[in-house]
Formats: sequence, C-alpha cells, structure tokens
Amino acid sequence: MGQNYSSPNDIEDSATINLKRRKRVKDNKNAFKPPTVYPHCKCKLKLLKLAKQLDFLNLENDLLSLAEGDKQGENNPYKQVMDQLRGNPVFVGTLEEFVDDNHAIVSTGLGPEYYVSIMSFVDKDMLEPGYSALIRPGRIDRKIEFGLPDAATKKKIFQIHTSKMTLEKNVDIDQLVTSKEDLNGADIKAICTEAGMIALRERRRYVGMDDFVKAREKVFYNKQNTLPAGLYS
Repeated sequence: MGQNYSSPNDIEDSATINLKRRKRVKDNKNAFKPPTVYPHCKCKLKLLKLAKQLDFLNLENDLLSLAEGDKQGENNPYKQVMDQLRGNPVFVGTLEEFVDDNHAIVSTGLGPEYYVSIMSFVDKDMLEPGYSALIRPGRIDRKIEFGLPDAATKKKIFQIHTSKMTLEKNVDIDQLVTSKEDLNGADIKAICTEAGMIALRERRRYVGMDDFVKAREKVFYNKQNTLPAGLYS
C-alpha cells in the first residue's frame, strides 16, 4: 500500500530519452571541435606584414609624441629664456665687413647676412713666444724684437758667468765667442753651468777648455735634439 510501480513501457521510454540525450551531447562536441591548422607560407607572410604595420604605427606614435612635446615646450618660459641666452651661432660663415671694433656683418652663403657681435678668447695653455694670437692687430701695439748679441756682448756675458769659476789657462773665451753657432744669453749661461757640472762630476777644481766644448755640444743637442758625434766618447 502506498508504493508506485512504473510500467515496463515507462522504463523503456526513459532509457531511450537518455540515449538520445547522450548522442546529442556527443554530436555537439564533435560539431564544435576546432580543426587542426598548420601554418602555411601565406600565413607567415601575412604575419610579417602585420608586424611591419605595427612597427610603422609605433614609429608614427613616437613622432607625434615628440611633436606634442615640442609644442608644449614652446610655451615654457624657461626654455624661451635659455634660447635667448644660447642664441643661434653660425658654425661656418663668411666675414663680409667690420662695422666697428665689436660688431661685424657675416653671411652663411646660403641665407641672409647677419649683424653679429665679435667675441674672441685666447687659450692660455697654447700661448708661446711668437704665437699669432699675440701679434694680431689690437693685441699688442708694439712688438719688440731682441736680436742675437754681437761678439763683444757675447764675450761680456761669458765673463759675467765665469767670474766665479776657476778656469784653466787653456780656456780661450774668444774661441767660444767666434764659434759658428748662434749664441744668445741663455745659451751662454747654460754652457758655463754645464761646463762647471762636468768638472764637478770628474772631481776637478778647475774648468778646462774641453769642458766648455762638451757643454756647448750638449746644450745645442738639447736645443736642436740632434746627437753630435763623439759626445760621450
């Protein structure tokens, strides 16, 4: 009492429905299964084309960003002040004419002429006697030239620098003065000093003529950077 029993026909109908449902699910799975695709040459070429287009778009984006940044920078007051201070120098130009001592007219050869200020400077490390920057008009009004001393002056300079030296009797100052080399005051002082040093190295109290000859050769070797024959023999 109270129990419901299904008929055999109902059980058979439910089994048939379950089988149909399973078949439908299986068919759906097979229907939506993606096919296996292998890349071909056309696919690779299309991918390469798309990659190039992407690079071009990225480059265009960068250029637009730079242009936007320049437009924003034009309104920056600090940048305007820096541009005014920096100016627009002409790297290669032609000097047309001087207007006054501080201004001139220059041209670039491709554009108009400019009225510019003249500014110059001298690198102190490059300065040396006879340097062209020192003898340009406006640098030094007068150029004084000190020539080589004559024979009498050379002899007097030798006497001054050998006055406190003990010389041998064979020392002939006139022979040193009449030598073919062009001697100035600094050369004569160097020769006398080196002759005394040669005598001291050999532990002698007197300075001989040979010492002056060797000293003269050594001084001119240092001056001309040439090795005289028999200098150290």
